[in-house]
Amino acid sequence: MNSGAKRRCGAGAVLLCASAVLAQTAAEPHVGYAHPAGLQQGTTGEVVVGGRTLQGVTAVVCSGRGITAEVLAYTRPLTNQERNKAREQLQQLEQKRRKEALTPEETATATELRRQLAINPRQQPNPQIAEMVRLRLTVAADAVRGAQDLRLLTPAGLSNPLRFEIGDCREHGEREPNDQAADRPAAELPVVLNGQILPGDVDRFVIRARQGMHLVAAAECRALVPYLADAVPGWFQAVLELYDAAGREVAYADDHRFAPDPLLTYDVPADGDYVLAIRDAIWRGREDFVYRVAVGELPFVTAGADLVGACASAVPFAFGSWPEVRERAPDGGGAQRVELPVVVNGVVERPGEQDVFEFAGKAGDRLVAEVLARRLGSPLDSVLRLSDARGRELEHNDDHPDASAGLLTHQADSWLQLVLPADGVYRLVLADAQQKAGPDHGYRLRVGSPQPDFALRITPSALNVRAGATAVFTVHALRQDGYAGDITLELVDAPAGFTLGGACVPGNSDKAQLTLKAPPVPGDAPVRLQLEGRTVIGKKEVRRRAVPADDMMQAFAWHHLVPADEFLCAVLRGGQAGVRLVLHDDQPVRLPAGGTAAVRLDGEGRRPLPEGLEFVLRDPPAGIRVAGARPGNGGVTVELAADGKTAAAGMRGNLIVDVFVQRTVPARDGQQKPRTQRNRLGTLPAIPFAIVAR
Repeated sequence: MNSGAKRRCGAGAVLLCASAVLAQTAAEPHVGYAHPAGLQQGTTGEVVVGGRTLQGVTAVVCSGRGITAEVLAYTRPLTNQERNKAREQLQQLEQKRRKEALTPEETATATELRRQLAINPRQQPNPQIAEMVRLRLTVAADAVRGAQDLRLLTPAGLSNPLRFEIGDCREHGEREPNDQAADRPAAELPVVLNGQILPGDVDRFVIRARQGMHLVAAAECRALVPYLADAVPGWFQAVLELYDAAGREVAYADDHRFAPDPLLTYDVPADGDYVLAIRDAIWRGREDFVYRVAVGELPFVTAGADLVGACASAVPFAFGSWPEVRERAPDGGGAQRVELPVVVNGVVERPGEQDVFEFAGKAGDRLVAEVLARRLGSPLDSVLRLSDARGRELEHNDDHPDASAGLLTHQADSWLQLVLPADGVYRLVLADAQQKAGPDHGYRLRVGSPQPDFALRITPSALNVRAGATAVFTVHALRQDGYAGDITLELVDAPAGFTLGGACVPGNSDKAQLTLKAPPVPGDAPVRLQLEGRTVIGKKEVRRRAVPADDMMQAFAWHHLVPADEFLCAVLRGGQAGVRLVLHDDQPVRLPAGGTAAVRLDGEGRRPLPEGLEFVLRDPPAGIRVAGARPGNGGVTVELAADGKTAAAGMRGNLIVDVFVQRTVPARDGQQKPRTQRNRLGTLPAIPFAIVAR
C-alpha cells in the first residue's frame, strides 16, 4: 500500500504492516476437507474435518435438512516442546506399567499420547489442513439426496463451506493397508467407496461382478474439493483402473470427457472378483485428496455432466423465450436459413464438420451470437465466425469466459457481438476448434439482438463480524450482452439491525466492495441473508438475486467464483471496544480530479474518540488517498485526495476505510523500555465516491 493511502488523527501514527490487515482474515476458521465426504440416508458415522483455526467448534451448520452433529474431539499438530513433553509423560507411564497396573484414566492417557505421537511417514505437513475435528453425523432417513454445504462454527466465526454428499447407496470406508492386498467391501454392489490418497498411495478394492453386468465406477474428487490453491493442476486428478482375477488391466479412466473426475465403464465377461484401483495421476497425495466412488450397475447419463448424490447422475438443461429450431443439413448442402431471433439446437457429429446458418440483417442492427455447450456438459470446444454476403469475415470468437461458470477451468463457449454494416444476408459458421466431434458434441446457438442483463455473485459466502461492528464483502456484477448500467443493491427480508453500506455496483465496474453493519447483540446461530440487485433496462425494472460464492484460487494463480448454497453472517461476541463512527451523509462524495473533498464521520454515543486514530484505505483505487483527518465535535473529518491522472473524472465506486490506533504499552520485567502496540479498531461504513471534473 502506498504511503498516501493512510493518514493519522493525533500523534503516534506508524506505517501499516500488511500482516495487520491479513491477520483479520487469518484468524477465521477454514476447512479443507471432510473424510468421508458423505453418508447414506438413515445412518450415523464419524467424519473428520481438516483445516485451520478449528479449536472450540460449537456447531456444525448444514445448508439442507436432515443432518445432526456431535463434536467428538479436536486435535492439532504438537509443537516440538509439546512433543518432547508428551514423549516423557508416555515413558513415565510405560515405566509404571512394568511395575503395576495402570488406572483406567492412565491407560486412556497413554493411548491418547501414542496417538498424538504417531507419525505417518507419507504425511506431508500442511498448516492449512493440519488441525482436525472429529464429528459424529446422523443423517435422517428422509434427508434430501445430493450435496449440502457443511461448515463449522467456532468462537472465531463460521468457516467456508465443504461439499457433503447424502446418498441412498451403502457406504464403505477404505481399510488400510490396501496398497497391495485389496480391501474387500463386505456386501454386494452397488456401493460407494470412501477414502483418501496420501503421497504415492494406491487404494484397491475387490469388486465381485457378474457376467453381463454393465459395471459403472463414477468418482467424485474435484467435485468435493474443487480447487487447491497450492497444488498443480489445482485439484486431485484421480485415475481409476480395473483389473481381472489374473491381474490384467481391463478398463482405465482418468477423466470424463473434459471433467477431471473419472468415469469407468466395463461390460463384465465372466463372474468373478475384479480389483478397482484409484490413485492420483502423477502420484501426489495428502489428506485433502478425498474421494467417493460409486460402483455398480448404476443409472448414469453419459451425455450429462456431474455425478449427483451417490448413485445417480444428472444433466444441466437450458430453456429460453426465443423460438427454437433444430440444426439440419439442407438438401444439397450449403447453409441453413434461419429467422432471427432464434435458438438453434445442434450437434457437431463428424470431425471437421461446420454448421452454417444464414439470416437477413439490416445496417445498424446490433447482433449477438452465443454458444452454450461446455456450460451444459458438452465437450464441444466451439468457434464462431461471422461473414457478410461476399464472404468477408466480420467477427470471430473462440473462447469467451463466463465468471458464473465457477467450476469450469476451460471456458470453451463462444460469444460475439457487433453492429451489422449493411443490409443483406449474413453467414454464421459454428465448428469445433479441436476438430473433434460425436453424438455428445451438442450445442445451443443463440442469435439475435442483444439481451442486456446481469447476474450477481457475493464473496465470501460467509461473513464473521463482532456485534455492532462492520464486515466487508464483494459483489461481482456478471454483465450480459454489454449491459453497463448501475445496479442498486438491497438486503431482502433481513433481520433488524443489519445495515448495508455502499449499496451500488457502478456502471463502469464489474464489482464493488460493500459493508454490512451487524446488530449490537450477538446471535446464537448464523443468520441467513439474501441480497438483491435491481436496475432498469429499457423501460423494464429487472431484479436479480445474488448467488453466494467463494473466491477460490487454483494452482497458485487462477481465481474462480465457486457457488455456495447460502449467504450467512455470524454475529460474534466480544465486540471491539473503541471507535464507532457513522457517515454524516450517505450521498456519494464528489471528489474533484486533482483536488480534495471532506467526509464527516459522527461518533456513536457520547464517548470521546481515542487519541491517535489512523485512517487507512483498504485496497485503495488508483490515485486516491487519505490526505488528512481532523477530530472535533464528537466525530472526525477525513480528507480525501485524487491525483487527477489515474483518478480521472467519471471514476466511481466505494472506499473502504480501516481504523487503527497506536498505544504505548508500559515496560514489563526484562524489558528496557515501553513498546508501541497498533490495534485495528474496526472498519467504517463503505464511502461511495465519484471523481468529478475540477
